[in-house]
Amino acid sequence: MDELRIGIIGVGWPGQRHIEGYQKHPNARIVALSDMNVATAEQVKAQYDVEGATVYGDYHDLLASDEVDAVSICTPNFLHAPMAIDALDA
Repeated sequence: MDELRIGIIGVGWPGQRHIEGYQKHPNARIVALSDMNVATAEQVKAQYDVEGATVYGDYHDLLASDEVDAVSICTPNFLHAPMAIDALDA
C-alpha cells in the first residue's frame, strides 16, 4: 500500500487523538495541520513531532494543497458537514 498523506483540520483534543492514531499506522503520514489558532497548531506540530507538516490557519488552504490525500475533520460537530462538503469538492 502506498503512503496516505493526511491533513488534520482542528488540532484540539480530538485532533491530537487522530494524530496519535495516524502515527501508529505504518502507511500514514501527517503532512498538514489546520487550525484557526496557528500558534496552537505550531505547538501541536512540535509536541507530536510532525515537523514536516505544513501549518494552515484556514482549512480551505489545506484542502487546496496537492500534498494531502485525506483529511480528518476534528472540529466542533456543527462544522463537520460544511467542512466535509468542502473537502469533497476540493
